[in-house]
Amino acid sequence: RPTPTLPVREGVPNAQTTNRPTPTLPVREGVLNDQTTKRPNNQTTKRPNDQTMKERIRQILEDNLPLVDVDSDYLFAELSSLDITTIMMLLSEEYGVELGAADVTPKNFMTVDSIVEMVKRKQ
Repeated sequence: RPTPTLPVREGVPNAQTTNRPTPTLPVREGVLNDQTTKRPNNQTTKRPNDQTMKERIRQILEDNLPLVDVDSDYLFAELSSLDITTIMMLLSEEYGVELGAADVTPKNFMTVDSIVEMVKRKQ
């Protein structure tokens, strides 16, 4: 099917009649999008204070989800869909991993330890 086009009105600039470049979003290092690629071998930079992955993930959760008890034995029950989306976005940025809808399971979000294991499997 041909792509439909809007009628061009004389004297009114549009994307078809202007020579402006297409705007692009700023690229943040380590964030995967259509303008970036994965880091070589999915390597991540080490933190200056050598925090373990579990400590770092715990800190990320506490900083961004202050109302959630991250020490819960059933963390998944305390998380809303927005909380889970936030966690996935933050972990993707932090560790350069690609997390998708298939990763959102009670098993993967049961505890901080299970979240750490999920991230390790994705690296």
